[in-house]
Amino acid sequence: MAAIVGDAAGRPVRYQVMDPGEFREALLGGGTPGQVADFYAAMYEGIRNDCAADVTDDLQRITGRPPVSFADYARATARPVALNG
Repeated sequence: MAAIVGDAAGRPVRYQVMDPGEFREALLGGGTPGQVADFYAAMYEGIRNDCAADVTDDLQRITGRPPVSFADYARATARPVALNG
């Protein structure tokens, strides 16, 4: 996913591997409230364990629109980022 986002953004993106506890601590260190950090850490752990890997028709049933690939989504939503400095 990092490579796809980097391609869409036109610059390298690096994925930092960390365990869910480290991820939670990083969120807390950035000011995320505890319950929100717990929720995101649980989601992160599920994603790392491929719990979100199944392809379903949920999006189409809910929105009436067909799903798109992550690469197509990234290209369609990529915007230049203004850097300070």
